[in-house]
Amino acid sequence: MVAVSVLISPPSVFIQFFKINLWDFLSSQVALWVTIFVSVEAGIASGVGFSLVVLLFRIARPNFHVLRQLKDRPDVFVDSEIGGNFETVSSPHGVLVFRIEESTTFPNSDAFKTWVLDEVYKYTRFGGRPKAANEKLWSDDLEVHIRNLRKAAHGAQSNITDDDLPRLRAIIFDFSAVNSIDTTGLQGLFDLNDLLKDYAGVTDFPETFFEVHFVGIQANVLRILELSGITRPVNPVALGKVEVLDGKDESKNVDHGPSMKVPTGALSLSGGSPFLKEEGLVHLTVRDAIDAVLIRAENWSGVAPSNAEGNNSGSDSDSNSGLKDKTEIHYV
Repeated sequence: MVAVSVLISPPSVFIQFFKINLWDFLSSQVALWVTIFVSVEAGIASGVGFSLVVLLFRIARPNFHVLRQLKDRPDVFVDSEIGGNFETVSSPHGVLVFRIEESTTFPNSDAFKTWVLDEVYKYTRFGGRPKAANEKLWSDDLEVHIRNLRKAAHGAQSNITDDDLPRLRAIIFDFSAVNSIDTTGLQGLFDLNDLLKDYAGVTDFPETFFEVHFVGIQANVLRILELSGITRPVNPVALGKVEVLDGKDESKNVDHGPSMKVPTGALSLSGGSPFLKEEGLVHLTVRDAIDAVLIRAENWSGVAPSNAEGNNSGSDSDSNSGLKDKTEIHYV
């Protein structure tokens, strides 16, 4: 009894577990009570088994975040749920920024896809042709689902409609916490990309601008995305001294360090970091990704005026978007 007594944790340890993490507290209680009433071996096995179940649950249901820009720090983006502690501003209309805090694998692929779609439904409107009643499945309750999501996000008394929301233009994924991606997670990205294109209106109007961009991708994940074709290979070029080529012999030099040549249209609208137009789907920061979306939308040349005017219903103007008036009519 004297030898074993020093191995028993006092109640303060379990109280600390409870304050710090509920799952750790439950794991300790399972191990403790099974050890007391069964055996030490069974207690150890039950504690380890419970921890494995919790680990699988955390992988299958990771934390997802919608990021918003700090008002005084345009290069810093924080979780919208803690935005009340900071003064934040929303991204340009139709541009949503998401972050996942776990690798995209088969346990969480479907949850990630569902969460992204629900967030898109809350803050943007459908950009394609409305389906007739005979084109829908009898069990299609998407409109009711979207209505309920918007009531929860904007308030039950807001009566928000599609005309009050912008069209979806781009999705930016912050993958800085994604350490790996398997084939199921990769297929989930492809499926999500197709669903988002359909919601943005690309299926009905192929000339509609919509893109998916990535931020902070780790080398092993970037290689998989490149091999899959979801993004193009990125050359390891240091973002440094930029030599702006305007089609003439003379060039305008912007000194940022080592030399790199980019077209004039590939400079950030906000004067921030440059990006390569041909490889503009992968970026170092969220700020670079947003600038890239705005420039690529402005340079998009496939939009027919008649189609753009026909789909320009609702209040979609945004003074913070950085786009010209003509571009706002076409893309926002």
